[in-house]
Amino acid sequence: MATMIPKKLIINELLKLQSKGVIQPQVVAQIKDYYDISSKQDKNLAIIAFGILGSILIGSGTILLIAHNWDDLPRWIRTILSLAPLLASQILGAFVILKKYTSLTWRETSATLCFFAIGSSIALISQTYNIHGDFGQFILTWSLLSLPLIYLFDAITPALFYIVWLKIWTNHQLSNFNLPWLFWPLLIAIVPYGYSIYKRFPKSTRFAIFSWFMVLFVTFTMPSVYAASGFEYQQYNFSFFIPSGYALLFSLIYLLSRIPYYEYKKVISNPLMIISLIGIPVMLLLYTFNDPWESLSESLQLLSLIKFSNPYTLLILSIFAIKLIAIVYCIVFIIKLKKEIIDFFSLSFIPFIIGYALLLLFDEKQHAIVINKILFNAFIVLVSISVIVKGSKINSISLTNYGMAILSILILIRFLDSDISYIIRGTVFILIGIIFFIVNYLILRTRKNQI
Repeated sequence: MATMIPKKLIINELLKLQSKGVIQPQVVAQIKDYYDISSKQDKNLAIIAFGILGSILIGSGTILLIAHNWDDLPRWIRTILSLAPLLASQILGAFVILKKYTSLTWRETSATLCFFAIGSSIALISQTYNIHGDFGQFILTWSLLSLPLIYLFDAITPALFYIVWLKIWTNHQLSNFNLPWLFWPLLIAIVPYGYSIYKRFPKSTRFAIFSWFMVLFVTFTMPSVYAASGFEYQQYNFSFFIPSGYALLFSLIYLLSRIPYYEYKKVISNPLMIISLIGIPVMLLLYTFNDPWESLSESLQLLSLIKFSNPYTLLILSIFAIKLIAIVYCIVFIIKLKKEIIDFFSLSFIPFIIGYALLLLFDEKQHAIVINKILFNAFIVLVSISVIVKGSKINSISLTNYGMAILSILILIRFLDSDISYIIRGTVFILIGIIFFIVNYLILRTRKNQI
């Protein structure tokens, strides 16, 4: 991990270089301004975070105070108390829009208060007047009423809560066997706000956080597409498409993580890279086992029942086609722009396509399963070796260790999956550990010689 150099030390060194005529005064002034702005942004973020936390605590405390002795109060008092937080937050919101709109702290805080006030008012009014409705309707109504806050206050906090609430609503719909297709237009409704942050503040922490929430939402909600379609046609098994859908998704987001925007950003600011570097090996390793292929083989028997003319099948096939087109476009874009060969990570969806094809072609499914397991083991070896080689070429310890970790996990899985003696297993792992130390030592020595 790199050691942070104190700002004061950097400025002192710059002043020394300026006094010796090495750096022009204008350059020193620009660098000082940069550090002043950065430190100011960090302080602002801390203030915003405390403001948001304060809003959440105030909102929660207000609800608890109102809830105390609630049943003993007359209905008209309960109605006033139910609407009071919403009215107070709206008055504060109007004040912020008219007088304090340039302050991000004020906007985030007031928008958060309004968000929770909406939810508390809905809940309390429903309880007071015995308005029946399930949890899903409550979350959906709360989300829809809160959506304007995001654009009105230009605030990221209600946007993040909106994404989380949308995921909660989707899970609730699935648990009650209801179609959650509404999550697509609901998610699209927030995309313009994310794009506006990107256009105005492309390097901001706000956009990085928004990206994380969006990527996680898409990743964890993707199976809902296939599960939801199965509710309408329960005799069909659309879950057959989930592994290939994930394989295409991870390949696509890995390619997107390599666009020029992320080239000089910290890894933590690149959720696409982190999610794909976790998701791709996990998917590949999972399908080196027998059970997932057995499950796919069983669901394949129901595939013939699917009517390819029904809207759900057409939608799934359309999503597949869009992913494939996007992957091909990204591959061509990266090759033309960066003038480099696409690595195995970008092609991690290909073993799944071959695996599916073999299941469809072979009458004896066990033969197809054996070939698929060999194919996936071989592909993981190719992926890990290519990562190790690439890491060694650019003297990247993290990349090299990542490739060796994938290879080590594969070996561990295969050993645990077989009847090899503990002595042989222990010996092999000791050898792998020694190789880890040797490779890291060689990279560190190469770095030292290049300095």
